[in-house]
Amino acid sequence: MKKAGGFMILGLFLGLFQLCNGLSEEAQILLEMKESWNTNGELGDWKNSSSAEDDVHCRWTGVTCDAHSNSVVALRLPNLNIQGEIPSSFGKLGNLTVLDLSWNYFGGTFPSALFNLTHLQLLNLSQNLFVGSLPQEIYKLEELLTLDVSGNNFSGGIPSGFGMMPKIEVLFLHSNLLNGTVPAFLGNLSTLTNLTLSYNPLAPGVIPHELGNLVRLKYLWMKQCNLVGEIPGSLRNMTDLVHCDLSINMLSGGISTNLMSFSKILNLYLYKNNLSGPIPENISNLKSIVNLDFSMNQLNGSIPQGIGDLRNMEILALEYNQLSGSIPSGIVKLAQLVHLKLYGNKLMGPVPPEIGMNSKLLEFDVSSNKLSGPLPLNVCGGGVLDGFIVFSNNFNGSLPEFLGNCPSLSSVRVQFNQLSGKVPSGLWSSPLLQELTLTKNSFHGQIPDQISKASNLARLDIAHNQFSGSIPPEVGELRNLTVLEASDNNLSGSIPAKLARLSSLNVLLLHNNMLSGELPNAISWPHLSELSLANNQIRGSIPSQLGSLSNLNLLDLSNNLLEGRIPRELGNLTLSFLNVSANSLYGSVPDDFNNLAYKQSFLGNLGLCGGGPLRLPSCAQQKSSEKHLSKILVAVVAVGGILLLIAISFSYKTCRDLLKHKFGKGAWKLTHFHKVEFDKSNIVKRLTEENVIGSGGTGKVYKVTLPNHEIVAVKKIWNDGRLQSQSQQDKQFLAEVEALGKIRHSNIVKLLCCISSSNSKLLVYEYMPNGSLYERLHGTQPQALMDWPTRYKIAFGAAQGLSYMHHDYSPLLVHRDIKSNNILLDSQFNAHIADFGLARNLDKVGQEDVMSVFAGSYGYMAPEYAYTLKVNEKCDIYSFGVVLLELVTGKKPNAAEFGDGLDIVRWIRNQIHSTDGVQSVLDSRVAEHYTEEMMSTLKVALLCTSTLPINRPSMREVVKMLLLCNPDEQVRRTVAASLPPHLKRNPSAFTTLSRESSYSAN
Repeated sequence: MKKAGGFMILGLFLGLFQLCNGLSEEAQILLEMKESWNTNGELGDWKNSSSAEDDVHCRWTGVTCDAHSNSVVALRLPNLNIQGEIPSSFGKLGNLTVLDLSWNYFGGTFPSALFNLTHLQLLNLSQNLFVGSLPQEIYKLEELLTLDVSGNNFSGGIPSGFGMMPKIEVLFLHSNLLNGTVPAFLGNLSTLTNLTLSYNPLAPGVIPHELGNLVRLKYLWMKQCNLVGEIPGSLRNMTDLVHCDLSINMLSGGISTNLMSFSKILNLYLYKNNLSGPIPENISNLKSIVNLDFSMNQLNGSIPQGIGDLRNMEILALEYNQLSGSIPSGIVKLAQLVHLKLYGNKLMGPVPPEIGMNSKLLEFDVSSNKLSGPLPLNVCGGGVLDGFIVFSNNFNGSLPEFLGNCPSLSSVRVQFNQLSGKVPSGLWSSPLLQELTLTKNSFHGQIPDQISKASNLARLDIAHNQFSGSIPPEVGELRNLTVLEASDNNLSGSIPAKLARLSSLNVLLLHNNMLSGELPNAISWPHLSELSLANNQIRGSIPSQLGSLSNLNLLDLSNNLLEGRIPRELGNLTLSFLNVSANSLYGSVPDDFNNLAYKQSFLGNLGLCGGGPLRLPSCAQQKSSEKHLSKILVAVVAVGGILLLIAISFSYKTCRDLLKHKFGKGAWKLTHFHKVEFDKSNIVKRLTEENVIGSGGTGKVYKVTLPNHEIVAVKKIWNDGRLQSQSQQDKQFLAEVEALGKIRHSNIVKLLCCISSSNSKLLVYEYMPNGSLYERLHGTQPQALMDWPTRYKIAFGAAQGLSYMHHDYSPLLVHRDIKSNNILLDSQFNAHIADFGLARNLDKVGQEDVMSVFAGSYGYMAPEYAYTLKVNEKCDIYSFGVVLLELVTGKKPNAAEFGDGLDIVRWIRNQIHSTDGVQSVLDSRVAEHYTEEMMSTLKVALLCTSTLPINRPSMREVVKMLLLCNPDEQVRRTVAASLPPHLKRNPSAFTTLSRESSYSAN
């Protein structure tokens, strides 16, 4: 009795203690967790309370309790920007069945404390920063139904314990760094309904035939998993499969007829593999299919007629194969069809005329085939057609009338066919039309005044047809027009003055017509790069305003009736092509063009003069009084001239020999890319040691002050005599000249000219008085501290320059050595990307190129480049992310304070999980009033330095996200209101998606 009474007293005491304390044991555990995390202001309602209610914690954010015991059974904390690690106290929440910590900044290795949660049914750790191996002990969670660890940095192989989970239904492992092969033991998970392995750098391996044992599987996502070999026939056992994505792998062989047993499948993606052979005839068994994508393979044979039985089909993508035969008539029965993509094959014959009559087609693309006959008449039957793409075929007849009555159209591309007749009047004025390309057909008629209603038109290409009449002034009202090509037609009349005010115009090609009149004087084409008016009947003089078009690269005014002088203002242009031949021009040729690069540019103008390399007649005019000079005086002058020539020749030879001795053998050759006020001698003789401002592996950099007080920077690449080194230096020199000689962008350093001899090469740039970003941030010489607005300005400018290289320059240009040393700063601290010696052109975004040698800078190189030597634009994005981290932290990319083997990226990831929190990494010297903006920039930097390339945003997206980091709050609000939804979210929750264009390129 005494012992029982003692227990009663003890229980009463504990109850009174808990009542006084106010919180249950589990509530105290939750508070301890919160204290160990940096919650960034979230979880504000998780706090101590004097309330006697033992379920107060059950009303906290993300907490769900059992209704009877008040024990925590679910903890859902997704997307709250929480930073830290999973503490061991988690294991004390013994009744937990649901744990969702996704879209946060949790890190460290997989938390072993979770293995104590034996009732756990759902575990979601996705989109965090976990590292290390996946746990072998995962099988201890015997009640687990859903496991999602996607979007982390887990590495190594998939442990065998993952094949021993008795109840698992959903297993998401995608977007990690797993590098083994797909294990056969996954076939043991008989309860599995969802399996994802996409976007892991797996080793090349086959799809295990054991996966065919997953008879309950509904969702299989193994995109970009380095899969090889054939698709095993055992997959036919997955009769419940709804979604299957095996795209972007190296799968070979044919598409097995066994796979056509997926009667419940909605989405089947096999694109971008090496699959060959025909499409199985029994494809009609896929009764439920909605999206079918077999594109970018090597499939041959014809498209089966049975494809018309797939009545739920919305997307049919078979582009870029070797398919032949005709388009099956059964396609017209696909009432749900939205996207039809058959381009890039060898299809022949006519298009079924009823196509589109029974469906709401959005995209119709059959371009680049061998199709013939008339164009189909009902493609816009559903009234929502966006793209009508039929170029590069053998279609004949006229354009269907429906094109003029389909207001949803944004793109019509019918070039390179045998079409004729008039263009439907409504098409010229279609309100949403952005592109109208009719090139290389036999269309006739006139451009109507109603074209002004096509207010969104950006590209109008009607070249190589039989259009006549004048260019209506209303074309000048198309404010979005960037390309106007109307060459090789019968156009007449003058060029409308309104046309000269199209400020967005990039290309204007009107050659080979019958245009007359004079050229407009009030020209406003700031972005124009190509202007061709050759072979017309244009009169008058060349407008001097053409000299203000700083981006002009091609100018062809040949074979006209132009007269007068060539404006000296044209000398301001850097033209890769100039032709004013076969006119009636007179006077001197501007000095800037009097060189052999333009030897074909002035032919047939008998009045032009200038002497020099072009061997034009001399412009020296003898005065009338000179006719009366005595023969003696003439003889004296002649003799004097001869003596002078001898003296000049002797002086030239002496100077040449001196230059050869001092600077190397061979004459110096100057090639200019911009208007310059100096010659090569002004540069060469000033390359002295006192003017050296830097040096590197390939030479020195000089600061040269010219006689006109202009300052330039000169990089001298000197041959050290080794053949291999010379070859590498030549490649870097040519890469830099090729890239910067064409680029025109305010955030990319301007290459003024290059000067070369047989064993020395000089690159002359605009001078940057504030040096490099590295010097300003980390230099040994004391310099004024850059505040955060200045650093942001540099970051944003560099991002714009890099975005131009990746998205707007053609072909795409990858820098390969982005670092703070290669970001130069002008007097206003505007950023200029420099040093293009390692740059490489790629055809398109996402393409990879394998480098033969290792190149780049330690601390800035993307991790995948280090072990694959594969480079694409994602490598530049990683390097730019490191530069952002330098700006935010003020630290070098590699510093001793980080610890052994750590660079700035890994150091920051460690700091995020430290007790000091993520704000501790910000440069305290500038962070006082800009903590929020710097934190936002840090998040962008972390995205750019994601270990997995697929998780890095594009540079175009980086620019948009950096707009949300602007120090000006008003700018941030304005930008946020205009951004698309996926970029309005906090950058920490940003995820990259595939944004490949739906339409094929010409």
